[in-house]
Amino acid sequence: MKHSVKKITAKEAMAFFQDKSQRIGGLDPENLHDDGLLFYASGPVCGIAHYGFEEGVWMVHYGVKREGLGKYDGHMLSILKEHWNAVKAKLIIGWTPESNKLALSIAKRIGFKVVGYLDLDDRIVMQEWKKGSNHGR
Repeated sequence: MKHSVKKITAKEAMAFFQDKSQRIGGLDPENLHDDGLLFYASGPVCGIAHYGFEEGVWMVHYGVKREGLGKYDGHMLSILKEHWNAVKAKLIIGWTPESNKLALSIAKRIGFKVVGYLDLDDRIVMQEWKKGSNHGR
């Protein structure tokens, strides 16, 4: 099911990161800014995208309002597709702490594919998503 997606500002995105569960990696909603970041909202979900390493590669992060917990997969997939089309991406990446089993499960359901690991204190699972690929739906 396709959900509507709206491009929003950093100020509007703050509301999606108020719950402490959404502040992984030191994310502080009060420090969100529009410089180099793109924000998309779909229902209870906000996606943040930033340039990643080379032209056409973007890293994404999500924030979910408490009332949206458990109702996010379709919204996240719609945000990925909207961003893919808007920036003409060639690859979307996500890095998730291995201890964050819920985020890894969601990523798998919406089509991210594991491509590697970073051996840090909390091992990082490196994932990729491509629209139209077998794993990117």
